[in-house]
Amino acid sequence: MKRLSAYYELTKPKTVWLLVLVGACAPFLMVSENKLFSLEFLTGIIALTLSVAGTNAFTCWIDRDIDAIMQRTRERPLAKGEISPRAAVLFSITTFLLGVIIALLHKPGSAVYLILGFIFSAVLYNGYLKRRSAMNIIIASPAGMMPILFMWSYMGENISLLPVLMGLLVVFWTPAHIWSLAIFYKEDYRRAGVPMLPVIESEEKTIRFIVAANVGLVVTTVGLMFFGKFSAFFIIASTVLNAFLLYLTFVAGINPKRENAYRLFKFSSPYLAIIFLIAVIDKVLN
Repeated sequence: MKRLSAYYELTKPKTVWLLVLVGACAPFLMVSENKLFSLEFLTGIIALTLSVAGTNAFTCWIDRDIDAIMQRTRERPLAKGEISPRAAVLFSITTFLLGVIIALLHKPGSAVYLILGFIFSAVLYNGYLKRRSAMNIIIASPAGMMPILFMWSYMGENISLLPVLMGLLVVFWTPAHIWSLAIFYKEDYRRAGVPMLPVIESEEKTIRFIVAANVGLVVTTVGLMFFGKFSAFFIIASTVLNAFLLYLTFVAGINPKRENAYRLFKFSSPYLAIIFLIAVIDKVLN
């Protein structure tokens, strides 16, 4: 049982469930709602879950040396020696490929988005940019939109402006979320030799980047209001949510202390799940 738990933790389950959630919400915004909760929907979720879990496990294999150094990640299974590197890499590749194979059996074109997610996340970010560039998370952030594009394509819809806007929410959310956390764990990243933005630049400059990303997030939400054909429920609920986000961003910008950055990080953690669930509720009610 402990062994199974270690493999489960290797997949970074919180990230898996968040990305699967945003991907699962996409079909609710489609025109062809008759496909919801169909076998097609179920197999798509399984393929997405396996590919994201495999990708995350592979990133843990890549980062095993710095994970052992950083206080925030030293309890991960590879860092603690609960799983061998060889077992971890075999598990990660097998799990990812199972997800891709399921996608290929139903709609081959949709598998491209799973592969792109792996490339942006595991190869580009963890494999190359994370240890080389302070802009690592910006360049790799498109990985977050791939679950949405995958489910949209897998369910038989052509990629349109709506799923792109949904994906951009994840793209803008990612750097602001990660940089807020990186400010709080700046010394942790410095000790591991990871050039996250707060390590290379001042906290004041990092906050300005966070502000820009959060403004982009809010603007994208406004775009969804117009193109998603939502009711007043989504408009009001998302406006209230964004008002709190901008307030915490403003506080962190005026007074860039670690506590304020961490407060912004904690609020942004459930932001994506909340905004997508608000969109789904709106569609279900209307």
